[in-house]
Amino acid sequence: MVKWKKLRDNSTKTIRMFVLNIFVTLFFTLISLNGFAASVQGEGRFYANDDDSLSFIKSQVIHNGFIDVISKEILAMGLNKDVFWKKYDDKFEDSFISIDNSLKEKYQVTEESKELDKRNYIKALRVKKLNARKAFGKLPRVVQSYGIKRYTRSQQDPNARYVKLEATINRNLLRKIYYNYVQGKKLSAYGSLFLDINYKLVNCDYTDLGVEKETDFTDVVNKSF
Repeated sequence: MVKWKKLRDNSTKTIRMFVLNIFVTLFFTLISLNGFAASVQGEGRFYANDDDSLSFIKSQVIHNGFIDVISKEILAMGLNKDVFWKKYDDKFEDSFISIDNSLKEKYQVTEESKELDKRNYIKALRVKKLNARKAFGKLPRVVQSYGIKRYTRSQQDPNARYVKLEATINRNLLRKIYYNYVQGKKLSAYGSLFLDINYKLVNCDYTDLGVEKETDFTDVVNKSF
């Protein structure tokens, strides 16, 4: 009887430890899924000009690698990367208008400008725009850490650069930035749910609801959610 009691107690302890290990594993897995993504590999490419500095080239090709990683993470989160980048690019272009105008004034660019002035303007515009886009929206903040796996230049064309990197992304921050750019979507602590609703009235029409047409009803309902 004593041996059986000890055996039962040991079995109970083993089961409790097993269940505890499962809960601990699930807990940290959920934290990983919701807060930080597993390391993701991405690729970046950049075509340099002959007079670009090495530091400028490397920063641009790495940034393009980040863009690839972020795009993959957006898809992994069940979100729409095409919508995000369209909104992102549109807002960037709007923000860059004042910088572009300042450069035109600096280089006195008009239809009658000399070709040299136009070339200098285009050269300065390219560098300004690439650097501005790299920092716009503080998007690199979502990259918690990264490591370069490969960094090469093409033997056929030395100006063509390539990087393969692995990065860890803060999903919570990326989700926040995503919804700052993509309007009209609701975000909750439990994730996202997107609905495509079709309304079908039974034994009545929209005039019975006090509206003249369907859109008068659906627009009000959709804006309320």
